[in-house]
Amino acid sequence: MSLTADPLSCCLLLQVDYGLNTLDSAVSYGRKLHGKGLDTFNSAKDQYFSFVADLLDLDKWTKWTSANVEHYVNPDLIVDTGAEYYSKVASFGPVPKAIEIADPLIHTYVKTYSTVHDKVVSLPIYKKLWELVWGTSNTLQESWPAKKAIELGYPVVAPIADPVYNNFTKSKYLKQLEAHLKPAHTI
Repeated sequence: MSLTADPLSCCLLLQVDYGLNTLDSAVSYGRKLHGKGLDTFNSAKDQYFSFVADLLDLDKWTKWTSANVEHYVNPDLIVDTGAEYYSKVASFGPVPKAIEIADPLIHTYVKTYSTVHDKVVSLPIYKKLWELVWGTSNTLQESWPAKKAIELGYPVVAPIADPVYNNFTKSKYLKQLEAHLKPAHTI
C-alpha cells in the first residue's frame, strides 16, 4: 500500500463510518416515529371502537329516544314551530313586501285548490278509495301476522311507540287534516 492510499482509505473509511452512523440514526429515528405512530394508531383505534360500540348500544338509544320522542315526533309541535318560524321570516327585511306582491297569486292558488279539492272529495270513486284504504288498514291490523308482530315486537318498541301514538291520535292538526281529506257526503 502506498502513502497516498492510506489517507485515501482513511478518508473512505471515515465517509463509510459517517454514512453508517447517519443510517443508524435515521433507522433509530424511524423506529421512534413508528412507535409513536403505532401508539397514536392504537389510541385512535380504541377511541373509534369505543365510539362505534357506543353507537350500537341499543339500550342507550332506546332510553334517549323514549325520553325525547314526545318532543320530536309531535305533529302539533312541528306545525306550531313551523308557524312560529314563518312569522319570524315573514317579518324580516324585504319578505313582507314579497308576500304583499305574491298575495293575489296566493289567493288564486287557494281558490283553485279549494275548487279542485271539493270536486275530488265529492267523487264516489274517492269515497270508495277512502273506504278501501281504511278497510285494508283495519284488516291488516287484525291479521295473524300483525297480531304476532305486535305480541313479539311491541314490548321492545313500546317506550318509543306509545308517546308517538299518543301524539298522533291527540293531534288537533292531524284531526283537521283527516276531516279535510274525508270524502264529502254524496247523495
